[in-house]
Amino acid sequence: MRDKSEIEQCLDWGLHLSTRTIMLTGEVDEDLADQTIKCLHILDSINNTPITIILNSEGGDNYHGMAIYDAIRRCKSFVKILGTGYVMSMGSVIMQAGDRRIMSPHSKMMIHYGEWGMDDHPKIAKQWINEEDRFSKTMEDIYLAKIKEVHSRYTRNKLQKLLNFDTILTASEAQELGLIDEVQ
Repeated sequence: MRDKSEIEQCLDWGLHLSTRTIMLTGEVDEDLADQTIKCLHILDSINNTPITIILNSEGGDNYHGMAIYDAIRRCKSFVKILGTGYVMSMGSVIMQAGDRRIMSPHSKMMIHYGEWGMDDHPKIAKQWINEEDRFSKTMEDIYLAKIKEVHSRYTRNKLQKLLNFDTILTASEAQELGLIDEVQ
């Protein structure tokens, strides 16, 4: 029997050991990234049986989101991501890291370039604009790779038009586009 404090800590982190399930919910920030990466590490180090992530996120910080994305991609275990409620902004990018991507019927996905606030000196702002462009290309590459698995002739230009504004997709529309595998 595990120590009660260990079990309580796992539950606080959104980790259910017996079902190998991680609850990835809320705004993507440093705390959520830290918690999710720890949970993935714990489950992946125990054995290689599948991991389920239940994702309900309105998005958030790009860098912490990419840390979660990279941690999922590094897992030796098969990772299934089940999107419920919100799968928006950075949450939709994280969704692309799953080996199997599922959304519940009434959940919504939103894709866009995101927001970068800059109140700095023009020379500093220029550096952040360059970083935003670099990040936007990375995000486009992630989405485009998944879309092209379903629509081999889909163009970057067509994707960029979707990302210019908040494009809200039903679960069925996300599946049709290729950003998820199944509606369940």
